[in-house]
Amino acid sequence: MLSIKKIFIFILLIFFGILNFLIISLFTIAYLGILASIFFPNNILDNIIGMLVTFSDNGFVGLVTLLFYFLPYFAYKHFLKKYEKLTKDLL
Repeated sequence: MLSIKKIFIFILLIFFGILNFLIISLFTIAYLGILASIFFPNNILDNIIGMLVTFSDNGFVGLVTLLFYFLPYFAYKHFLKKYEKLTKDLL
């Protein structure tokens, strides 16, 4: 039973780890796009500010959508602690 829990938590750990990596990659690409706007004219900064304004206009739904970017990190940390605890219990 303990090994089934460990496998399930490991799968969730991988899922939230990959999702966290993708979100960090998204932020990195957006940051590099903003830096590139110094040399090449683009409207990435306008789009990001517009997205934040849209989130604030939508109220609760916008808040939940904004939390989607930070939730995988905390879920990853939570499942990592559980996985390490289960690993210690098996040894």
